[in-house]
Amino acid sequence: MEKRLNNSEKRNAILSALKNTTTHPSADWIFEKVREDCPGIGIATVYRNLKILLEQNQIFKVDVGDGLDHYDAQTEIPHDHTYCTSCGCIGDIEAISASGLEQFAKDEFSVEAYSLVLYGKCKKCKQEETLETKVI
Repeated sequence: MEKRLNNSEKRNAILSALKNTTTHPSADWIFEKVREDCPGIGIATVYRNLKILLEQNQIFKVDVGDGLDHYDAQTEIPHDHTYCTSCGCIGDIEAISASGLEQFAKDEFSVEAYSLVLYGKCKKCKQEETLETKVI
């Protein structure tokens, strides 16, 4: 008989899957990954628990403009993201200092969060593009 997990166990499995990857996955990826260990989990349960984890600030969404919500469990260290327009990989980069933003936040606006995504080609795609150019 299959063991049924309660909501907090499912939530912990989802959070664990997110903490054990650096790929900034979509909900579908998380569903497939968690389903390996929790075969009875449904996609609606994944979405519901992602919403709760977002509300609890245990994860956050990364929007790179590809029409999918990507999730990141690395909340302890401020960081920004890169998005490869060739292969679609999302990477982490150290937070970019924005002293002007800090001053603006002091004087004009109460910033609760911000998101910066740098778009371009990752190292691997850049190297492949260089090799293709040399071959032609």
